[in-house]
Amino acid sequence: YSGIGICLHPITVIKTRQQVLLGKKSNAKSASGKILHKQLGLYSVIRDLLSSSPGHVSTSSSADKGRRVSLSNARNLFKGLGIVLAVAVPARALYIGVLESSKETIKTFMTKQQDKGITWKRKLGMKSAGEEEYLSGGIKKTIDGGTVSSISYGIAGGLASISAQALIVPMDVISQRQMIMGTSYSSNASGPENASARSVFRSILQTEGWIGLYRGFGMSLFTSLPGGTTWWATYGGCQYELNRLVTQFNADKLGSDTSHTDTMMWKGPIQLISSVCAAMTATALTQPLDVVKTKLQVQKIDNEPATKSISNGNHEFRGLRNNSTKLSPPTAIHIAREIMATSGIKGFYSGTVPRVMHMALWGTIMSSAYEYLKYVSVKA
Repeated sequence: YSGIGICLHPITVIKTRQQVLLGKKSNAKSASGKILHKQLGLYSVIRDLLSSSPGHVSTSSSADKGRRVSLSNARNLFKGLGIVLAVAVPARALYIGVLESSKETIKTFMTKQQDKGITWKRKLGMKSAGEEEYLSGGIKKTIDGGTVSSISYGIAGGLASISAQALIVPMDVISQRQMIMGTSYSSNASGPENASARSVFRSILQTEGWIGLYRGFGMSLFTSLPGGTTWWATYGGCQYELNRLVTQFNADKLGSDTSHTDTMMWKGPIQLISSVCAAMTATALTQPLDVVKTKLQVQKIDNEPATKSISNGNHEFRGLRNNSTKLSPPTAIHIAREIMATSGIKGFYSGTVPRVMHMALWGTIMSSAYEYLKYVSVKA
């Protein structure tokens, strides 16, 4: 999993910078009359990371021409990798542990209820009283295997996502702030373009306290719960249906009930298609939430006066004053308003392409490795 994380980390860096930084001003205006900014394209973000002065995304073509791109700056694609590697393994272990145990518990529970004759489909309005199916032995089966897989995978995925947030949120806060180091959105825009996770950790404790490490925790839960539930529900349902279609195809082709779906020849394509479908579905549902969460977690907090209007470029909010003189971080509502005012509806979908790529690739590799280990363990 560490190797997978290293390979896919540049996609996360690109996604984060796309979501946080603003592009050139467009000719369009918001409802309030303010000029909207274009979204940063993948090419602009990658060029910026590989340029001789990364972090300062230009807004003019002449400035772009004067910047030199060098592969020696490829290290910028791995900003924040250290803390991710340190936390990702225990977070992933917790995630998979909760996923597997809860999935099997839920599936066993639903199966037992079916064996007792509880008509789940009729209660859910999914089957009429005259359409009965039976398990071997004459026991009524009122939910098919695809529905059981989707429900069990969905609930288990949601529970696993929530459990892992205790480790993932601090990791995200620290790594994402490293990813935008040197930009005008960074809390040390005038400082070094690279800083260690330890220095970022200390900075957060000094300015915000321990609670700063869990900035956006609520939004993370609000994003991960529907995201994890949707991903695993779609993945489980697609996997079941594809396995069923392949089994039927083999049976028709071979003239028998012999199934070859447990061979690696079929497992690979099934894993890939299921993961891509799951990634696209989960991203479509949660992308606006993820954009707000990311900007909320990297939002700077300093001692300068708070502002309520959009100032310029990439640093609109310095913080919001509470009843005392202390600055508190802006809320998700303020961030959403900021995005709407600077980028419009499109701003809520910035970074969609790299996020779909990351979710699809990560999900495919992770689920394939996971299913392969289960397959080997069963065969052994």
